[in-house]
Amino acid sequence: MGLYLRGTTWWMKYKVDGATRRESTDTHDRKKAVLVLKQKLAEGTQRRLAVKMGLPVPEDLADARLTLDAFLERYEAHYLNAGGPALKESRERSWRGDSPGLRSVVGFLRHQGVTLVSRVTSRHVEAFRDWRLTTTVCKGKKTRCVSGATVNHNLRIGKAAFSWAVRVGIIHANPFKGVKLVKLPVYEPRNLSEFEVRRVLDVAKEFDAFALVATAIYGGLRLSELIALEWPDVDIEAGEIRVSCDETFLTKSRKPRVVPIAPELRAILEPIATTAGLCFPSEAGTRRDPANVRKTMLRIGKKAGADLTPHDLRRTFASLLASKGVPTTRIRDYLGHASIATTEGYYVARGQVNHDDVAKLSFGQDAPNKAPRGRKLA
Repeated sequence: MGLYLRGTTWWMKYKVDGATRRESTDTHDRKKAVLVLKQKLAEGTQRRLAVKMGLPVPEDLADARLTLDAFLERYEAHYLNAGGPALKESRERSWRGDSPGLRSVVGFLRHQGVTLVSRVTSRHVEAFRDWRLTTTVCKGKKTRCVSGATVNHNLRIGKAAFSWAVRVGIIHANPFKGVKLVKLPVYEPRNLSEFEVRRVLDVAKEFDAFALVATAIYGGLRLSELIALEWPDVDIEAGEIRVSCDETFLTKSRKPRVVPIAPELRAILEPIATTAGLCFPSEAGTRRDPANVRKTMLRIGKKAGADLTPHDLRRTFASLLASKGVPTTRIRDYLGHASIATTEGYYVARGQVNHDDVAKLSFGQDAPNKAPRGRKLA
């Protein structure tokens, strides 16, 4: 048993049920080849123990014959049931967004001739990343390449799925681990100015989502928190909104928090406040569809002359509080972030220029009254 080179590819030699087998590790890296060999030996050990103890040999341990299609079905069942009833609707919505990326990975592997989970290697993942960057998608009459952000999303979904496979014992090494993501350009956070906020609020009065938009601006709540907010959690007298966690709703951080109610928001909510029920229900009295809320905000933003999404209002809430001198720790608590770094990313502009920084560089030279323009060095 061991590894040997055939050309530039590492091959492994091992025994299964007394029979010697030779198989390619599909990698040129010896360290990765060692991991593949260890996985094979571990699978053989678990199989022998199961047979020796008279236990049924699971499909995933029977020469690691679990197919990618069967693995996809098992992972989907795990994905949808994770979190319990409180997250059922949210998980189903997330799966609709995540499953195309995972199916894209599985489809590429199948096209490469890989049908078993145990046969997937880092080389296959890297090939998928490079191939995905060259594929094109059609939107209307326009054709464009898949963005790096989409490719990274596919890789993260695949890594999460195979990490679960490692945890439950289907495989012993995650082939996505160590594969580098696509390097993306860094953009400035998009926040609204005070003038744009006033314009958005004026336009929102023409829509039935005015109170919802106002709560997003004055409270910084996530869209999922806004549509699930109930009047018992809004204490107008105390001036507090309690974003709670219970069996019907969980926040992203799985922790409850309290957000103070601004005086102007109090004036908006007080006339419509009741003792029970949703704060911002649909016409049918149920929770609003997040997609419809996004469309409504897009219409409001278009009419107000500003790009508008629910998360833009959340970032604007943090940005305006920071500009008023509110400590970052309190803004973090209002937003429900676990890290201050996440909060600062909402409003800290990267690459800001401060002339006082370079003014500290002094080497005893006479500074000119006016900096020369267009001067070339000899």
